[in-house]
Amino acid sequence: MTAYALSNDGSLTRAIPRPSEARAYDLTRIGLEGQRSAEVPFTAQTLTEIEVSSTSKSFLGMTAKEIYLFHNGVKTQFMADKHSVYIDTALSATGERIALAYSDMAGISFEIACGGMDGKLLWARSVSTSLNCVAISRDGGYITYGTEAGVIALLDFRQRENWQFLLEEPVRALACDETGKCILYGTAYGKVGCIGVGGERTWEILLSGEVNSVAVNADCTAVAVITTVAEEEGVSHLYCLTGDGSVALDMPFQKQLAGLSVSANGQFFATGFRDGTAQIYEAQHSNTTELSPRMVSRNPRQVAEALIAQEQWEQACITLRDATTQDLADLALFDLYMSVFNRWLEIRFATAQTYFEAKDFANTVALLETMHGAAPKHIPILSLLQQANMGLARQWMEHGQSIEKQGDDDGAEHAYKVVAGLQPQLREPRERLQNIHKRRVVHADLQADYRLKNGDFEGVLVALERAQSLIPTAERAEKITQAQISLEFSIGMENYNQKQYPQAIFQFQKVLAKDPNHAEAKRHLQYAQRFTHDTATETVQNRFSMLE
Repeated sequence: MTAYALSNDGSLTRAIPRPSEARAYDLTRIGLEGQRSAEVPFTAQTLTEIEVSSTSKSFLGMTAKEIYLFHNGVKTQFMADKHSVYIDTALSATGERIALAYSDMAGISFEIACGGMDGKLLWARSVSTSLNCVAISRDGGYITYGTEAGVIALLDFRQRENWQFLLEEPVRALACDETGKCILYGTAYGKVGCIGVGGERTWEILLSGEVNSVAVNADCTAVAVITTVAEEEGVSHLYCLTGDGSVALDMPFQKQLAGLSVSANGQFFATGFRDGTAQIYEAQHSNTTELSPRMVSRNPRQVAEALIAQEQWEQACITLRDATTQDLADLALFDLYMSVFNRWLEIRFATAQTYFEAKDFANTVALLETMHGAAPKHIPILSLLQQANMGLARQWMEHGQSIEKQGDDDGAEHAYKVVAGLQPQLREPRERLQNIHKRRVVHADLQADYRLKNGDFEGVLVALERAQSLIPTAERAEKITQAQISLEFSIGMENYNQKQYPQAIFQFQKVLAKDPNHAEAKRHLQYAQRFTHDTATETVQNRFSMLE
């Protein structure tokens, strides 16, 4: 359950696993009556956190060491070259901006970062103490973070710090209103408070237990809090607070709550549970402004029957699958699930056959892979999938050959890689990839020779390393070493001519470490060392003369 997953009409956005298919999910909107609409299918490894928004089809997933962005139907890894341990993430309600809290692999240094769903890192900022949580305002304009040392800070998306606030205990949870004017915090010892626009605390209360999660609506008039009490093993408490911090409701749950979301208008809120289920509530405001939540739910069998009547077989299947997981002993429910599941397979297989007959192999494969994951022993599905894979591979091979003739080696390379993935046993796509690599190597070697004639040693090195990454040779490895020596010597001479002798000495020593017989490096190293000594001596003499 994430901060902005709940819309003003009470519909909830969640990532729902597909029936019997490993690592496959649908970004799904769930209405008050239990109706479901699958928006975006995606596959991912086991994620520790998924941040979604009720107003966007873009979302992000987190593992301990990776951040994945799902945007415009494409999955990309964010900061792929960053070796970090991720602690917490946040996604704006607009689905456009993200915030991250992470540490280095040793857990010694910590950073907070802001980026876009397009994969661009806007900035990263070091934090002196251990990070625990991060939150972002609904509009994405402000980011707040909390630390183990009790520090709360508010930054705007350009990295400017608005204020810092210090508590005497670890910060466990944070939430933002619409534009960052109101920051809610929860601590390890049960304190919940509100910090206003100037960085001053407007209210604080003490609840039972440790705060796990806080959520707030757009104008900070409705607040929800989850706590756990060590003495009440397996019990969670859901608190509803008014805008001034007064407790309107305390609801104990016999199973662990895992997340909160409050709609922007404050009319609805939702809770997630450790077992993967969720509940949507509607807040009834009385004259005394107390909250009287009403759980909006229906029997899963009734929901499934309504979906079946509308011929929404996949959603009925998901509903029943979830219900049978919760109640393993309900055989009647299981039988209904299996009948719906088989009907779903039958309809999708018929659709796949239609695509196959129209030679639309891409859609055929996409449908059948989902079905194969759900029913891996279904022989007709496996047989048609193999035929569709072969047909799709032929289409990609023909496409690659066509654009290769037009000189588009990049596009052809992509096509041949797709073919190799679809038909790993084929030799032809690998041969064509090797030919493309050979052409690129010839071009890179010629470019290196041209740049060498012009004294562009850095360009020489780049071209040679590109060629070596494709088809390595011992001869080119030696050329790369010589290019590195020439580049380092030229940098040393540039420093030397500018009388930057310590920098020149460093460069000449690097050259001699690779080539101890480099005569020019030896000669100029001696000159630079002599000039450095003379300059130092002259400086000392000048100081003595001034004293006299």
